[in-house]
Amino acid sequence: AGVLDTDLSSVAGTDTTLASAKAIKAYVDNNAASALKTVVSDTADETLLDGEDVCLADATAGNMTITLPDIDSGRQVTVKKTDTSANTVTVTGATGNIDGAANVILYSQNESVTLVCDATNWFVI
Repeated sequence: AGVLDTDLSSVAGTDTTLASAKAIKAYVDNNAASALKTVVSDTADETLLDGEDVCLADATAGNMTITLPDIDSGRQVTVKKTDTSANTVTVTGATGNIDGAANVILYSQNESVTLVCDATNWFVI
């Protein structure tokens, strides 16, 4: 009986070594959580908390502001306006700018913005 390689670093580029099922499961278990997004729904002004990645904003009751969480390098957040009203959803940073501006405004149903932080400012991607 042979020994199965459980080191995923050996499976790269042109390497034809196959990782074991145990190594694949460990990789998936360790990385799957980072792919999951926490979704929140808001109907009024809100400051997003750490771990809230997607905000579905319903501005039916009036214009609203979604404030991004504290600056954290590599952090990605998406805000989407879900209602059909003429009210706006303003996305602003708690600190830093968004592409050099103080905010981004969503005007239409299903309009969205995805932003990423570089530890100083937010950028639309």
